[in-house]
Amino acid sequence: MKKYLLATILMTITVVCFAQDSTKKVERKFIDRTPGYSKSVSVKANGVTTVYISGLTGEGNTFEEQTRKAFNNILAALKANNATLSQIVKMNTYIVNINAQSVDTFRAIRKEVFGIKNISTENDGMPASTLLGVPALAEKGKLIEIEAIVVLDEIK
Repeated sequence: MKKYLLATILMTITVVCFAQDSTKKVERKFIDRTPGYSKSVSVKANGVTTVYISGLTGEGNTFEEQTRKAFNNILAALKANNATLSQIVKMNTYIVNINAQSVDTFRAIRKEVFGIKNISTENDGMPASTLLGVPALAEKGKLIEIEAIVVLDEIK
């Protein structure tokens, strides 16, 4: 009887320890797939939905045109994920041959996109941000690439 009881206890402990909890399942949704990558991926885990937006560029002949269109592409990716600018928690921006003028142009457009008049005093809600100068991007002629991480307020 003791052996049977011990075997039952050990079996129960094994089942409890190694049973998978279905509430901890990770769900992934690949959005706007293109050859080689998805423009964004939505990941739902432990009750939180995080969206990873790939680095997006924009068309145009000037740095300003490309920056505006890159932000428009970010806005489109947000819309595709039922998200808004205010839900961005992190942005990474890569600028080819970075200089003071390109940084000023980027910052002015970013302030405009986020609706901020004075970034020094009205920066509540601005995402964490990294700005890097790079020698080139993967696509020839592109001058800027912006990527973002979004945490949704509600699970969609």
